[in-house]
Amino acid sequence: MPEGAAETDAQVTHATPLTLLPPGVRHVILGDPGSGKSTLLRFLALAGSHPQLIKRYGTQKDDRLPVLVTLRRYADELKSRSDLSLREYVLELTHSDLALAEVDTEFFEYYLYAGQAILLLDGLDELPSSRFKATVRDRVKELLNSYPGNTAIVSSRIVGYDKEVRYDSLGFSHHRVERLSLEDITGFVRNWYSARLENKAERERHANDLVRIVSDPESRSIRELAENPLLLTIICLVHRIDAVLPDERVVLYGVVARIATGPEVW
Repeated sequence: MPEGAAETDAQVTHATPLTLLPPGVRHVILGDPGSGKSTLLRFLALAGSHPQLIKRYGTQKDDRLPVLVTLRRYADELKSRSDLSLREYVLELTHSDLALAEVDTEFFEYYLYAGQAILLLDGLDELPSSRFKATVRDRVKELLNSYPGNTAIVSSRIVGYDKEVRYDSLGFSHHRVERLSLEDITGFVRNWYSARLENKAERERHANDLVRIVSDPESRSIRELAENPLLLTIICLVHRIDAVLPDERVVLYGVVARIATGPEVW
């Protein structure tokens, strides 16, 4: 995840997602559609509490309170309730989505005052206008000024992170989600087939064939698509159903569209 890549590709440094979680830090995660921004925020929400993730990634147990907010939904509420603060919305979200009616303002503010919250704000680019983006930024600023010391991470597509509503003035650093390397793609493909095929021989045959295709210098157009996690998932679906991948990108898109509208995919 190159830091500062929103500005320039020069002097890029790399960071793993788990380095984004120290108390009090503020980050904006930028990426292309389908690059895994929302998935990344969900991973960060669980990284310090889910036993399997702690074991797999060697993370430390984290007793802070992760709060994941889909900004598009917050904006929908602001259309009719323009004075709704981000703190109030999070509390309502806890009651409605998690059915935790016993969680009250005092509980939530305990974590906020102590700097023990991880605020994960997803999909800044999905807000309907620059006005809403500016309003949400102001509400984020208000929350962080009232409760300093909490970790805050905002995600956005690169296109849609408008200059006039950037978060630089709030002390946020910027990172860009990297495209998948060939090693990443190989691991993804093998894990994908492992989750779907019980027969080991059949699983390895399919996975090896797709890895061979993506690795082939003659399949450069497919390789470029496969560097995006969402498109790689679709490529795996196409390969699994048709047992072959079209050579040309436009043909592959056509197959994807056909499969995506058919009942056999899901």
